[in-house]
Amino acid sequence: MKHTQLIWVAIALFWFASCNNPTTANNGMNNDSTANKTMDKTEMNRRVAMACMDALNAHDTGKLAKNLAADFIEYQDGSMPPQKTDSAMKGLQMFLNSFPDMKGENAVYCADGNNVMMAADWTMTFTNDMNGMKATGKTCKYKDVDIFTFDDHNKITSHRSIYPLSAMMMQVGADMSKMQMAMDKDKMNGDKKK
Repeated sequence: MKHTQLIWVAIALFWFASCNNPTTANNGMNNDSTANKTMDKTEMNRRVAMACMDALNAHDTGKLAKNLAADFIEYQDGSMPPQKTDSAMKGLQMFLNSFPDMKGENAVYCADGNNVMMAADWTMTFTNDMNGMKATGKTCKYKDVDIFTFDDHNKITSHRSIYPLSAMMMQVGADMSKMQMAMDKDKMNGDKKK
């Protein structure tokens, strides 16, 4: 009887010691401060991406811009030249003015280290003219994935989207040639200033 009790006490002590050991707690995962910092950083990046979605749905470009790093680059879907912060924010504001009901819903976030992906359903109506294109009053609906890259201070360094801008503009019946002409004109005016 005493041997059985001693065995149970020894098992209980072994179990208690292993549960409180920082290297085996959390189902055997390493629980050191580096792992916690990485988890905290990843979670913070996810929360920043969520805050940006909220700001975008509220059409608050100022709040969104506060989450961007000084060297932020907007890549969009890759069909247009990359833009730095000021150009990207001006372009976004112009876009929001033209699509004042733009809204993202059903967002799902996936975070891994310095990267966060967000999949969402988007709807918007081309209500006001934009950069040489006449508003059509047509609505588009599409699914997109946005990819955010973060620096070590939880600031967004880049953004990419998957859904082609041209496909979205086709849905709303926009004449993309007018936009391209306006962009070419802006580029020529910018080149003359240099």
